[in-house]
Amino acid sequence: MKLKSIAGSILFAANLFLLLLLVFGNRIAEPAWLQVIGRMHPLLLHFPIVILLMAFLWEWLPLRADPAHRSLYQSVDTLLLLTGSLTAVITAIMGMLLSLQGGYEGHTVQWHKWTGVAIAFLSYGYYNYRQMQPAFTLVNKISGPLIAVCLVVAGHFGAGITHGSGFLWQPIEASRKKAPVPFEKAVVFDDLVKPVLEAKCMSCHNRDKAKGRLVMETAKRLLKGGKHGKLFVAGKPELSLLLKRIHLPLEDDDHMPPEGKPALTDAEMDLLYWWIKSGAPMDQKVAALPAKDSLRILAMDFLKPPHEAPESYDFAAADEKQVQQLSNNYRVITPLAEGSPALSVDFYNKNAYTPKSVEELKPLEEQIVSLNLSKMPVKDADLKVISRFPNLRTLNLNFTDITGKGLKALDGLKHLHSLSVSGTKVDYASMARLKTLPALKEVYAWSTALKEADVARLRKQLEKISFETGYRDTAHQVLPLSPPLVTQAGIFSDSVQIQLRHVVSGVHIRYTLDGTEPDSLQSPVYKTPFVIRENTVLKARAFKTGWRGSNPVRAQYLKSAYRPDSIILLSAPDGQYSGKGGLVLADKELGDMNYGNGQWVGYHGGDMQVLLLFHEPVTLHTVALNFLDHIPRAIFPPSLVEVWGGTDRDHMKLMGKTSPVMPDKDTPPAPLLVTTEADGAVRCIRIVARPLKQLPAWHAAKGQPAWLLASEVLLN
Repeated sequence: MKLKSIAGSILFAANLFLLLLLVFGNRIAEPAWLQVIGRMHPLLLHFPIVILLMAFLWEWLPLRADPAHRSLYQSVDTLLLLTGSLTAVITAIMGMLLSLQGGYEGHTVQWHKWTGVAIAFLSYGYYNYRQMQPAFTLVNKISGPLIAVCLVVAGHFGAGITHGSGFLWQPIEASRKKAPVPFEKAVVFDDLVKPVLEAKCMSCHNRDKAKGRLVMETAKRLLKGGKHGKLFVAGKPELSLLLKRIHLPLEDDDHMPPEGKPALTDAEMDLLYWWIKSGAPMDQKVAALPAKDSLRILAMDFLKPPHEAPESYDFAAADEKQVQQLSNNYRVITPLAEGSPALSVDFYNKNAYTPKSVEELKPLEEQIVSLNLSKMPVKDADLKVISRFPNLRTLNLNFTDITGKGLKALDGLKHLHSLSVSGTKVDYASMARLKTLPALKEVYAWSTALKEADVARLRKQLEKISFETGYRDTAHQVLPLSPPLVTQAGIFSDSVQIQLRHVVSGVHIRYTLDGTEPDSLQSPVYKTPFVIRENTVLKARAFKTGWRGSNPVRAQYLKSAYRPDSIILLSAPDGQYSGKGGLVLADKELGDMNYGNGQWVGYHGGDMQVLLLFHEPVTLHTVALNFLDHIPRAIFPPSLVEVWGGTDRDHMKLMGKTSPVMPDKDTPPAPLLVTTEADGAVRCIRIVARPLKQLPAWHAAKGQPAWLLASEVLLN
């Protein structure tokens, strides 16, 4: 009772202090230690929500009607209401102290403030009422729901302050696809700059939460700047505070956006740079920018309509070894997308190029859908070789030596929809021949012999083809680097030496070894080859001054110290995923997303059971298997993995087992390594992997058994 009396006195004093803050808060000079208390508001605000809701639910429990338990009921009820009221008023006080520090204004803040104060006062009044009237009356039935409504409203406005207005409805609004703004109607600020600021800046710089007294919601408020002065100097990006802040090191307290908020992409930073460089135009239309203006060039990418669903292909994947054999330091061959049989080929180093370089791709002619020969010494005669790639969709011949006379050789490319011939000698006559390409949709022809009248005639004659004849400012445009080339990923027994290189001179490569994304500031710079001796996921990016950083390249290296002398599949795999039998589990070749390539063994319904035999005893610590996780195809990890070991197959004991976490419907397709602890010296190992018996209710094939696909056993 004494503790209750003390808590009640604190509750009264806290409500009185809150009232004083409401009346005299604007006249208070807040000391530093009170500012710290105010900033603890987000840490405490969830406690009164939970405790008060528990109190109201408790009062509606049938327990209150049982006379034998009435005393217990009232004690718990009093404890919950007292704790909830106390945390509510302390949270409100912290919120008031936080608001006095500046940067919080507007209708959303006011609504959040007064609903929070209402919760504190109402819960205090209700607590005192319950002390005087223990019986459950009409007041109870009204007060609880009223305070609960205030909790919901206060929480909603609090989320708006933290994450930006309309935070609650953002998923619904985002799902409503907006029609892309046509290029000729787009306005520089409204359709290019403002969407970037809304996505990355306005959650902290809006009329309700003006951090640093900076509001970015309108052009007028943006030009006004904040407490640190003007945000930018038109035409002088090097003197602009905005660009300085977004390029600070990530660990710097002044870096924007702050840690925990979505960072700007390279393309978004480029857009802001060239916008300021161009004089920070507000009402100007994008189409009115000079043809060579870099901001106009960037706008073409930002104003593209949303990407369509990935194209499906009816041809089989190429042999992986063939792809690796044909890839080198001047000809890079990569899958168009993860799990896709389609290939993209990029050529570098024009000194190494010969017509034979393209002819050598004949084994992959069915799979190549994108061919980039930009800046290579390609002649008209070479186009006959290119015409042998029947599934080619995209062809880049920018700044090559073609004259256009050989374009007729491309007539057989029935799927070609994008052709780039910028910087070449093509003319009207050669472009007119493109009408024979039935799938062609877009042609890029900057800096060619085409005149405005020629382009007008082409657009009239070939209505289905979009001709882009603007000019790129090659002296100032920011081009992206290609990803670095890395030591081939795979399985090693003791160690593997990692080498990174790039086809462009002067590039520095940054990398990580823990699977995180490398950045241009903190990640280690690759200097010399290094050795790894443990399971490692390497990611690397290329950077160079004047270029945009490359996309990351990923390589996984897995250690397997032992290889069994014999492998026996005790349970037969499904016929369509029989691979090479048991050998597929120890051939040191990891299966990839192309699960029909013979590198996986698959089971559907029944357990996978594998026996591994060794001539001499081996001392194991872990046993790992590489499984495939592909939710749309009903391929799930096993529900259980057991590892048995012993001196022979008749004398084995359970060494370890594990149950992998099941994925959800949004988990992207990927190989998954499942590791089981298995300490001991053995000559015989039996692995049992149990497929998921029933697909979850959210899956399209709910209730049916899942597929289980395994590729490699790693023994360490």
